[in-house]
Amino acid sequence: VKSFLLINMFLEVAWCLHAIDVENPSETSIEGLSSKQRSLFEQLYYFLVVLSNYQKEGRSTTVLSSRVCTITAEMWCLFKKSKYSSTKLKNLGYLPQLEYVQKFWKLCEQQLNISDDTEDEDANEEYIEDTNRDAVMIAAAKLLLADTVSKDYLGPEIVSHYVSHGASTTEIIKHLITALKKNANSDIAALFFEALRRVYERYMAYLREGENQNLIAKSYSECQDLANRLAGYYVGAVRIKNKSEILKIIQCGVQFAFVDLPKQLSFLEAALVPFVSKLPSSDIPDILTDVQKRAQDIDMNEDPSAWRPYLTFVEHLREKHARNEVFHEEKEEKPVKRRGRPRKPRDEPVRNLFDGNKSSDEESVSDSDQRGHGGDDDDEDDAFDQPLINTFRPSASKLRSLKGVSQQGTSSQRKAPTASGSNS
Repeated sequence: VKSFLLINMFLEVAWCLHAIDVENPSETSIEGLSSKQRSLFEQLYYFLVVLSNYQKEGRSTTVLSSRVCTITAEMWCLFKKSKYSSTKLKNLGYLPQLEYVQKFWKLCEQQLNISDDTEDEDANEEYIEDTNRDAVMIAAAKLLLADTVSKDYLGPEIVSHYVSHGASTTEIIKHLITALKKNANSDIAALFFEALRRVYERYMAYLREGENQNLIAKSYSECQDLANRLAGYYVGAVRIKNKSEILKIIQCGVQFAFVDLPKQLSFLEAALVPFVSKLPSSDIPDILTDVQKRAQDIDMNEDPSAWRPYLTFVEHLREKHARNEVFHEEKEEKPVKRRGRPRKPRDEPVRNLFDGNKSSDEESVSDSDQRGHGGDDDDEDDAFDQPLINTFRPSASKLRSLKGVSQQGTSSQRKAPTASGSNS
């Protein structure tokens, strides 16, 4: 019932906004719409807090929570402040405070985790949870793509769930990242690093609690998987073009890992190794020097297990530098070289299959043998250079030749398999 009431309130607000005269709105219509807008926001913000507490208590609020998240996102987009700033409806423009954006995402995040934390025997219930999870993720992504809220907070929070909730959520976030990369104003390096930091901090929170070892292992694995997935965006020539982004992610990551030593050193191994592999060897010494300099005055023997990720990371850097990779081949595209022996010149005249002087069995089979032994590579090369119809003609001629041979005498029929067998 509450879900339908919120939907009706939203539809009424949307209809009033649609019906208002934008060029010459009356004071009455603006005040009426503003009143409806305030009333709906009050209800939505109330539920953002209440529903989060209900779910902590184990009470099921999946449907209502999903409605609150999606309607809140739609309202923020509908009354985006920049949309009305230069119109007579500028008083209707709305920019949500960070406090409400955080409450919004907290409720969204709870919906994402529902299907992971529960095992429903009812297939319909599981379908509803999956659908609601996708709905809230799309609503959150829409806020970023519409520039309705700041990307600094919500962007990394969304991307940090890239590999955590199944294929459909992964696909939604994948399209979001693709769209953000096309925006020249997007700081992709900061987005990726902050996402890695958020997922790592979730792992550290589970580690401090120390109650559920399976959850600790899962969260650490998610950090590694996210790092591999994000590093996968830098392949081929892209890693040369966007090398500065990779370096920025590594530099920020190293700085973060050395805060409150040695507690966060595992971030080096869990999140940065995949990005190091995307750099040429010439960039490794500077990173290695920076990392070693940060640890030069510290006695690692006091807590050897805590420093193990640091030593592993340093060893990885040394191995990477020893391989001496330069990626020259990726700076520009080169024509593909033809493999195999060079193509043979074809100076001999074309033979007529039905020429009386060339109709002996031996010559026909010999010709087919020559094509079978010496012309396979050439025929394959020609097949790529000719129109499709031309590739059928040599095969048709060869077939007619072999057919003519098989219609001669018994001795000729015995010779053909022997000759063709020599092809194999």
